Amino acid sequence: MKFIDIVSFERISVFLLILFRISAFLLSAPIFGSAYVPARTKIGLSLLLSVILLPIVEKGDFSPPKELLTYGIVVFREVMVGVIIGYSARLVFVGIDFAGQAIGLQMGFGIANIIDPKYEIQISIIAQFQGFVAILIFLCINGHHWLLQALAKSFETIPLSGFAVSPLGRPLFFAYSEEAVAILLKMSSDIFVVAFKIGAPVIVALFLTNVTLGVLTKAVPRMNVFFMSFPLTIIIGLLSLAASLQILGYLLPKIFHQMQNDIVTLIGIL
Repeated sequence: MKFIDIVSFERISVFLLILFRISAFLLSAPIFGSAYVPARTKIGLSLLLSVILLPIVEKGDFSPPKELLTYGIVVFREVMVGVIIGYSARLVFVGIDFAGQAIGLQMGFGIANIIDPKYEIQISIIAQFQGFVAILIFLCINGHHWLLQALAKSFETIPLSGFAVSPLGRPLFFAYSEEAVAILLKMSSDIFVVAFKIGAPVIVALFLTNVTLGVLTKAVPRMNVFFMSFPLTIIIGLLSLAASLQILGYLLPKIFHQMQNDIVTLIGIL
């Protein structure tokens, strides 16, 4: 095989399209898109995956457009595909962080915030802790392997040549589907469901603690309940959080598997 056949214009064009989808996915997906992962690692992984998937994608009948404007539209479409898949997987972790943020506020850690490298915003220490626990469980069940498999599968279900056509004969980025909109809305609303499932045990314990302190304030007016409430709330919150770790170990794998099914359905619909 000649060198010119290896680095032909069409191969380079297809390789760049694959690279754009993979790069957009890695930047938006959980774990891979985190600031904990160095930029060089992300770039190297994007190039490596693009080289691996290039022979598979080339088996299709896709011919890259030679016009710059048309090629730019295809590039934008590939970026959108990668972003949609990546952020769909990230939604579960948003719900987990939301639960941790609510718990931290109830415990009185509203001021004790730290910078979260995942989103580059200030979150409570409890939210950061629960985020780490979720990442560890996700890695233990090989969730990162599944994300890469879903990305590779997307090139079969959403090929590079997958332009839809509108009733007016104009090209669309995706075929409009009520099922796709429904699954995206479901995954977005599941943020609050996940947050409730994870945060409910600790929040209920803290709520009962505050109710008990309120009753003591009325029953024993001379008792300095306000002074006692801060350390007691923190102690009860930490004990409840420690006890809920077993619940996390039971709930999170099921939540991640449900996320897997939703993303597979979404990829098949787009």
